[in-house]
Amino acid sequence: ELDEKDVKSLSHSFRTAYQLKHIYLDGNFSYPLPESEFLKDVKFRRLDWKADQLDDKLNELITEVEHLAEKSTYPENVDAQWLDSLVLQQYSI
Repeated sequence: ELDEKDVKSLSHSFRTAYQLKHIYLDGNFSYPLPESEFLKDVKFRRLDWKADQLDDKLNELITEVEHLAEKSTYPENVDAQWLDSLVLQQYSI
């Protein structure tokens, strides 16, 4: 049986993986995510870890996101100078 911390971690793992999937496929994500009902089912324990094979589903999703990352044309590193400039510009508005 999963305790509260485990369920919270599991829920965050699914949410983060779905966000990444949408970023790689669509270039962005927005709320509510299309998977929001599933994420709520995980968060509120309406699904069972073993019976609903959540471990397999999460592993499959992570593998899918890893493959998308490998094919991605996103840069390896963030342009920190550009990002700092953007943040400073926003604060000065």
